[in-house]
Amino acid sequence: MNKIVSLINFVNDTDPPLNDTNLNQMDRELDELDDRVIAMETDVITQAENAEAWAEGTRGGDPVDPTDPTYNHNAKYHAEQAANSATAAGNSETNAGASATAASNSASSAAADALKSEGYANGNQNGVPAPGTEYENNNSKHFRDEAQSIVADLLAHYGVNVAGTELVFGATFSEHFSISVVGTQLVIANI
Repeated sequence: MNKIVSLINFVNDTDPPLNDTNLNQMDRELDELDDRVIAMETDVITQAENAEAWAEGTRGGDPVDPTDPTYNHNAKYHAEQAANSATAAGNSETNAGASATAASNSASSAAADALKSEGYANGNQNGVPAPGTEYENNNSKHFRDEAQSIVADLLAHYGVNVAGTELVFGATFSEHFSISVVGTQLVIANI
């Protein structure tokens, strides 16, 4: 991701002036950063839904559609198939060999799908970070951390410090923006 904010470096009574051109530039940069954070948040939600689909066969708690690639390929489905295969093996001597093979294949597939789910959720495999895999920078935890870092950098750039659960707006921020509350929303406007 490329850097978007260009520092103007205002100095009292000198160029560059604090005018609509420079303030509009900051507005555009803030808008672009806001769009990026929203896009990352959307991606994090999608990754979380994908992890849920691979693990449970559901998205948002609802069963996946039969056209979803995870429909018959999620960990829960394979675990149920393994259980069903094991039951069939116990009930039928003639099919015991085939059922055991199917149970083994289902268990192997369930284990592989469980590893995928873990990878997309937090970038780990068997509880251990998995660098160099498709999960390293493509998991819910990574995208959440990246979004938090971008927001923290943006806040620091404008002199906003985070103290516990409170935001402390410094002089740099207060020189450029006004803050008000409208209903349940925080409104930040150019001065």
